[in-house]
Amino acid sequence: MRNVVSEAKLEQLLALLEHASEGLMVHDTEGVLRYVNQRFCSVLGYTRAELMQLTVFDIEVGIDAAKVRQIWRLMVDGEVVDLEGEHRAKNGETVGIRVRARCDDSSGERLFYIAAREALESYDFAIAINRELESIQQRLVASEASYRALLDTVKEAIMVLDWDSALCIWANDAACEMFGYTREELRSFTGRMLLHESRRHEADTLSETLRQGGRAAGRLLMKRKDAEAFWADFSITVYDTLQGKRMVDVFRDVSDTVRYQEELERKNQALMAAQARLLHSDRLATIGQMAASIAHEINNPAAYVVTNLQALRALLETEETPLADLQSELLPMVHDSLDGIQRILDTTRDLKSFSRLDQQELLWVDLNEVVRVAAKLAANELRHRAVLRLELQPLPKIPASEGKLTQVLVNLLINAAHALEQGPGDGQQARVTVTSRAEKRELVIDVRDTGPGVAPEVRERLFEPFVTTKTPDRGTGLGLSLCAEIMRAHRGSIELVPTAIGACFRLRVPVDTGLKVSRAAPCAPEPPARRLRVLLVDDEPLLLKSQDRLLKRHFEVLTAGGGAEALDVMRRDPDIDLVVCDLMMPVIDGPEFRDRVLAELPEYSARVHFCSGGAFTERVRGYIAEHGVTVLDKPVTREVLESLVERGASEYPLGR
Repeated sequence: MRNVVSEAKLEQLLALLEHASEGLMVHDTEGVLRYVNQRFCSVLGYTRAELMQLTVFDIEVGIDAAKVRQIWRLMVDGEVVDLEGEHRAKNGETVGIRVRARCDDSSGERLFYIAAREALESYDFAIAINRELESIQQRLVASEASYRALLDTVKEAIMVLDWDSALCIWANDAACEMFGYTREELRSFTGRMLLHESRRHEADTLSETLRQGGRAAGRLLMKRKDAEAFWADFSITVYDTLQGKRMVDVFRDVSDTVRYQEELERKNQALMAAQARLLHSDRLATIGQMAASIAHEINNPAAYVVTNLQALRALLETEETPLADLQSELLPMVHDSLDGIQRILDTTRDLKSFSRLDQQELLWVDLNEVVRVAAKLAANELRHRAVLRLELQPLPKIPASEGKLTQVLVNLLINAAHALEQGPGDGQQARVTVTSRAEKRELVIDVRDTGPGVAPEVRERLFEPFVTTKTPDRGTGLGLSLCAEIMRAHRGSIELVPTAIGACFRLRVPVDTGLKVSRAAPCAPEPPARRLRVLLVDDEPLLLKSQDRLLKRHFEVLTAGGGAEALDVMRRDPDIDLVVCDLMMPVIDGPEFRDRVLAELPEYSARVHFCSGGAFTERVRGYIAEHGVTVLDKPVTREVLESLVERGASEYPLGR
């Protein structure tokens, strides 16, 4: 800090010398002028720039160079020389001047300091100069004391460190209080020594930053004398001074701020966990309300599939009837059974999209398809209460959470169904209409019903938690508040739009939701010319048999009843093209199987694919999210496998 004050003192000294009544000059041993003040210039009639181009030999009259150098030698020996002589002015006239001169080499260079006064002045020049210098010195001492007092009053810790040694040169009172050391103790510390042991490696990076740019700022973990660790925001600036390069460090203790931020982060995490639990609770409540609809969608096709299979078994057990005669009866039963199974699979896939709420999976989503899935899931709630109409215009796909948007639509449709239990508001047929359209850079979905509408006293608080007009067995009051939160997460909104009859909820979603879909479509290579060899891995023997029967006409199918058996097959056979492994298996599940393939059989890494019926543990769900895995639906069909071959890569980025 002492050198920072010295720079200020130097500026003050120069200002005072410029306004001195005596002419002042400094020159080197060659007579080259190094400094002249304004008074010296005015006595001789030169500008400063003109004088700085001359030497002392150009302006002195009546004395040769040898005499001048003799006088210089006297000054080098320590004498202060008083002389009267003549100097040549710019206009050619001679000016008589009385001078006092001395030599000094404390700066590392030998310089001569000359104070000059016109000889005709009436008072003693030497006395005046001494008084002037004494006055300047007194003012500089007072200024230094003022600077020190000022720096000791600030709250921030300020330290000045030497660049070469990194040792502390000066510290203010706040620095002593912050670190717990006296000024004398701090003089033996470098900046690195004041860092906490766990963060001292950061000093190297910080030094490089200062070396390149001269400035640095940030936050560091420091240590006090009593070994207490604390966080400090810092700002460091490098200065060049007459005594060398210095670093001025300013620190501010932000430990309380860091603790507050950490506590805020903990509370935010707890709030997010609570919100996730609320979202899960509302989803379970919605699934409970949809249970009858889901059962209906599964039971009906399951019933006629079972009936057809029973009839098929009876026909096959009848030996009297030739097989050719049975075809007319068998084929319709098989077609009907396949249709029924497909309906069941469609229902479970719709439920899976709804369950993706827990997976935080971001996909390119068609909002119209989300509306159709939600309509199927809420179909039983609506079937006996109202006519559902979908008026959907083509929409571009957007990056979004399919499961969360499905929940929003399901909630709105179920709310509309419950509102229509009281009868239509216009006395006509009860209707629920869902429309979609694109408006500039937004996609708009309207869910409109012809019910009694929303009571005025509820409208203002409709999207607040626990606000509901339903009975406790029908709703928790969380649905619309969670819908609003989901829409905000997609940069969208939900609002109740004024309408003459019933209620109309409007969803707005921007085309750019700000969400990122991580996976990119891979390039498509040439399909293989030979028959593909596929290894199916599943712990369910009956499923393996049925998959084998389905696929063996198109592929060479190998099967394994678990991860360990599959690894043995793959070690023996390097020519397997695709491996489709069940995600949930005992002993070695899908994630462990994939990890072992990557470690033991890396040549297979891009050929391994997952399939599942949809029930995931928390560990498996975390693995899927971490590695960006896409899971194929069971049963795996010929078309799905051929699609994988055409795409030429896995559904997830194994190459990372």
